[in-house]
Amino acid sequence: SVRPGFPVIGVYFQKIESDALRAKHGLERDHKGIMIRAIEPTSCSHGVLEKGDVLLEFEGTEIACDGTVPFRKGERIAFGHLISQKFIGDEAKVKVLRNGESLDLTLKLGGVTRKIPLGMDDDPPYLVVGGLVFTAVTVLYLRSEFGDDFERNSPVRLLSSMYSMAEHEDQQVVVLSQILASEATTGYEPDEFSNLTVQSFNGQPVRNLKELARLVDACDSDFLEFEVGEHYKELLVLERKVVAQATEEIMKQHSIPAPSNFDIA
Repeated sequence: SVRPGFPVIGVYFQKIESDALRAKHGLERDHKGIMIRAIEPTSCSHGVLEKGDVLLEFEGTEIACDGTVPFRKGERIAFGHLISQKFIGDEAKVKVLRNGESLDLTLKLGGVTRKIPLGMDDDPPYLVVGGLVFTAVTVLYLRSEFGDDFERNSPVRLLSSMYSMAEHEDQQVVVLSQILASEATTGYEPDEFSNLTVQSFNGQPVRNLKELARLVDACDSDFLEFEVGEHYKELLVLERKVVAQATEEIMKQHSIPAPSNFDIA
């Protein structure tokens, strides 16, 4: 299926106006182009273009060393303008210089996945485990937690994820949103554990909220161990034998209709 929206090629580039930089990468004086420095793993360029490629042309239009292309008479514009004339699903011909060799390649244009989606979203998903409340960070969640000026008020660690590359299309930033008092969460201060990124569950990395729910559901060990935080990571351990009852009590006490608002299948 074709996703709606405008296409991107998902690369970060550097201008190559320095003579030394050009010489190092085998560019002649008459060569134009820009150097690709990073590629979004979920973009159409992944697996086609490579870091260090010099992008010379897009659809037959030569790209200057400052990243511009001809526009109106006597004017130039950023080469992204050429991409914006395309649609998701279109193919685009590009010419690159790689290790001194000119290559003609084809990109099937698409979008990229962000760890935190930038568009409008539905109600944030949630998962309740014995009083621990987890969610996947969305713009709506950031607004609800930090107000309309969330880009100023949100923790830097969450905002940086908004503009960082996702390694996989289903990757999310999963956080421990809050701790609700229960028999299972005794000993953990709610004020000390909020909006902390979930790194792993019982030693397994967590890619998204649905995966976390599946891991919890399939757990047959005596303890549920959640690793949360960024540079300094902490452990939250719950006894499995009390989690189910604690979850039921939390749902009744706080009028929560279900342990999660999504299908974990």
